Amino acid sequence: MAMAERHLIAVVLRKYQALPKAERISKIQSLARQSSKDRAFIQRVFPSLYLEAFPSSEGKKRKQSSRFDKPVVTRLQGKARATGTIQ
Repeated sequence: MAMAERHLIAVVLRKYQALPKAERISKIQSLARQSSKDRAFIQRVFPSLYLEAFPSSEGKKRKQSSRFDKPVVTRLQGKARATGTIQ
């Protein structure tokens, strides 16, 4: 990245960080929703603003349920009940 580009990014970042939080989030969301390229650009160049505007996009991926999520005792008791070995 060239120095001028870094400087421009820093200036834009400061400008958005100076805005009230609700307004900043609204503006970043509207910019990112214009196209997938815009979204990718904001996500790559301004990751902190992107994460603030879209908190569920990163780090909070949906957890897929699995039989291994349950404690071992509960799984074994359920299996035993299904087979009729525990009453």
